[in-house]
Amino acid sequence: MAQDVESIDIVKRYEKTLPVRLTLIESKPSPGAARNILIQKSNAKYLFFLDDDATLPKNYLSDLEDLNIEFDILGGTDSSNSRSLDQDVLGLILANKWIMGPTAARHNVGEDLIKNVDETQLTSCHLWIRRNFLIENELKFPENLGRCEENILLSNMLEKGAKSYLYKKLTVYHERREGFYKQASIQFHSGYYRGYVMSFHSAMRKKFFLIPLATGSCLIFLPLLPSSISINLIRLHILLCWIIGFENILELKNIKSFFKTWYYISIIHVFFSIGITFGFLKGKVSFNGK
Repeated sequence: MAQDVESIDIVKRYEKTLPVRLTLIESKPSPGAARNILIQKSNAKYLFFLDDDATLPKNYLSDLEDLNIEFDILGGTDSSNSRSLDQDVLGLILANKWIMGPTAARHNVGEDLIKNVDETQLTSCHLWIRRNFLIENELKFPENLGRCEENILLSNMLEKGAKSYLYKKLTVYHERREGFYKQASIQFHSGYYRGYVMSFHSAMRKKFFLIPLATGSCLIFLPLLPSSISINLIRLHILLCWIIGFENILELKNIKSFFKTWYYISIIHVFFSIGITFGFLKGKVSFNGK
């Protein structure tokens, strides 16, 4: 934006030594609209999407060059920056498939190169896309969403035959949102937009997301449920927290990680589940009303 003087100054400095150029807009667009503008302005073979709170390790480009494959979509992992115990705990939780399901692959650093991955295993905070595939197939990011716009684009690309990979060795360090309010907000909004796009886009309806959708429904209508169902749900949550909490103690060698694990798992489960339920209902009401 033209008002962002600090960012403009930074880009202008880099323009002197790097092949980058500045694109100014008058008002802040949606995430999808902003990306579409830059896709049209770019002439690069590959587009690299990276969050502004993520940093690259020193060996990143050499690891990328060593891969030496042709791709339409290439995802990498994002790991915590290890600046605090909260960052470490959140990193372990996000990489745990029992908490995050198939999306845990986005955060699970390793050596594997996995072919034919879907949108649940990819994240826009660390993503490469071949630009000409978008141009040739006339594909764009949806511009009317606050989140999940990349998931729809990736699904549309895969439907057109895009070659997709997840390279777990390729990682960036990502700043996690610490504390109750920030984590609750990001989980609710992530769930909300996932539920919203599930209501009208069939490729977004992965079976795994039925679990938080059902959990969210139970949480919303908890006072109306039989006590036996409520008690069993709480028992299941406690058992999961105990198991993962002890695993994190062994991994981090810090007793405090046990309690932080309980804390963050509870926030993730409650707010993502409520968010996905409200988003799904909102989507159904909106599209049925048209």
